Amino acid sequence: LQPAIGPAAAPPPRLAIPEEIGTPTQVVLHIYSGQRREGDLQHWYEHSASDTNNYIFFLSIDIANNETKGDLTNWTTTAFWIDQMHTGRVDAILAGPPCETWSAARTIPIEGMKHPPRPLRSRELPWGLPYLSRREYDQLALGNQLLRVTILFLYAAVNLKIPAIMEHPATVNDQRQVASSWLLPELLHIQKSDVTMVHFHQCMLGQISIKPTTLLCVCMPQVQDRITAVTNQCQCNHGFAYHRALTGRNEDGSCRSAKAKTYPSKMCELLAAATHDA
Repeated sequence: LQPAIGPAAAPPPRLAIPEEIGTPTQVVLHIYSGQRREGDLQHWYEHSASDTNNYIFFLSIDIANNETKGDLTNWTTTAFWIDQMHTGRVDAILAGPPCETWSAARTIPIEGMKHPPRPLRSRELPWGLPYLSRREYDQLALGNQLLRVTILFLYAAVNLKIPAIMEHPATVNDQRQVASSWLLPELLHIQKSDVTMVHFHQCMLGQISIKPTTLLCVCMPQVQDRITAVTNQCQCNHGFAYHRALTGRNEDGSCRSAKAKTYPSKMCELLAAATHDA
């Protein structure tokens, strides 16, 4: 006997998607963040946003954190994030492209060092000097590539009205006439749009050296307000002996400038709060 076949069971009712799942998530990107550490930008942003928004996630994008997804020399990775910007998934961007090849410290002679780091750029040739060694050329090429990626993100942020910050040395008015990224035609063009240029000294936020710094801020005028609110408007008022010399090497052979590569915690707190307010 064949078993009796009854009517098909009705499918279960469709459940409403809870708001927590249905709301699209967004991300804040900190590109070239360096290795994660306590007191970094992600630490302070998550501290600021912990009670207010569960749908925006902070991502520290750096090859030190993920060799594949943090590698912005890989065009697939860069294109992915640019696409996310166009789809509205990126809430804000913070970028501090490597600046060792732009550093004015390369112009300072170092006593006792036979072959100190020499300038790789000039104001007339900001993308690089000729007749460099292979090692210097590789360092220059990497710095150029990462800066171009930053510029690409900035142009997208301007066009899409996405809050963004680029941080780099404040060398435009340096009396030594050193190379300055801010004088590149690509960045001068962006400065003609509705952006805010913020100038300050990192020593006022806990850095071990004076470190003059410029921020290009897209859709983030509040950064200037927060910098101005710092003592002496975040302009150095320390005595000459207050700052540590960053030229030369330590006894263990490491560069003295290495400690100044990371943002001081107070600077991270300030930028994270401004990003949260954007």
